[in-house]
Amino acid sequence: MKVHAWQTVWLLMALSCGPILPDVDAGTSLSDSGIAADAGASSDSGVQTLDAAVMVDAGSAPDASVVDGGNDSGFSDAAVSTDAGIDAGVDAGLVRDAGVDAGSADAGVTFAQGVYVYDRDNAVTDLSARATMLTYLHVNGYTQVYLSADAYFLNGTQAALGGFVTDARLNYGIDTLLVFSNYDWALDVNHAACVSRVQQAVTWIQSIPSTQVKPVGIQLDVEPHALPAWDTTDAGSIQDIGSQYLRLLDALHPVMNGVHLQMVIAYHYDNKLITRADAGTPVTRVLSEWVIDNCDSTLMMNYRDVGSRLESGARDEVRYATSVHKKVYVAVKAKANTGTDQTDNFSDEGYAAMRAALTTMETTPTHRDGTTGATTPDVPLNSLSGYGGWGIFAYTYLRLLDP
Repeated sequence: MKVHAWQTVWLLMALSCGPILPDVDAGTSLSDSGIAADAGASSDSGVQTLDAAVMVDAGSAPDASVVDGGNDSGFSDAAVSTDAGIDAGVDAGLVRDAGVDAGSADAGVTFAQGVYVYDRDNAVTDLSARATMLTYLHVNGYTQVYLSADAYFLNGTQAALGGFVTDARLNYGIDTLLVFSNYDWALDVNHAACVSRVQQAVTWIQSIPSTQVKPVGIQLDVEPHALPAWDTTDAGSIQDIGSQYLRLLDALHPVMNGVHLQMVIAYHYDNKLITRADAGTPVTRVLSEWVIDNCDSTLMMNYRDVGSRLESGARDEVRYATSVHKKVYVAVKAKANTGTDQTDNFSDEGYAAMRAALTTMETTPTHRDGTTGATTPDVPLNSLSGYGGWGIFAYTYLRLLDP
């Protein structure tokens, strides 16, 4: 196992202080999870970027009933586009302190470092594979696992799931979010199926005695922009599909019963306008803000491979989350694409470059304008209370970069 210099420092801290734990409030109510590729997404002027998302292998089509069969199939992996004008991003993440004041982050906050885990990793049922994975994650400072959980609720093996959650927390200091994914859930006709699955997971989580370890939340990967009906050249289609997607969040509110809901969003949701008239007077806002408002936290697929562009993509979402006392987590991709353009992932740059880019994103005291590329002084993202940390898609590909 490769141990980096910075890891040695982390280990010494861990030995003296115990594991650094993520500040997740499992009792918060709703959160947001759902990202995918948008053929009309934005990127830097003159720079082609992939507006890809995390869980579906390129070329695979979402299953009509279950998108995430456990084999890294919940996040869309395709869709390259350029839009000379906007390099905006949607940032999302777990609400770890629902009462945090808007503005500067609390002193001493530990930011989450998460990774996606799928059935192919055998981490739930294979105890040896689990120990190998969790040891690696613990040594390298990871604090959260986003665990694909559909299969365990389809086949009734929640006991094995519970064993993983307990082992990860008690022996490695790592919290677990249960991930469920189906793009079709964005549509009105499929809302009942989504609510039923989430309610099943909520019931199971709440059946675990308070003296035992529980998942810290549920992450939903529902990506309306991955649906065929979403047409980036047609504002009407975006209004229609986006409105149905937001009605799903409305339907989820009554069933969460105190369990944290995190939604996955795409970075380009901050330039997709949706009008809602639920309260009588129509209100038009960008989709990212609607989602951030209607869940506990969001995880933003911010697929780029340069630290300054990661900062640029996440800035607006983190600022908005700060203003409404929410948190956004920023996801990057370790998985290579099947084509030649790898500008949305770190498969060619490597592990050290990915970690360096994440550090730049968090700590740079400047903001890069996505249209002009010009930089201006600004506070670091990790000084804002709306910034929660980052996540990586996914463990399998992470280990290819850092064997």
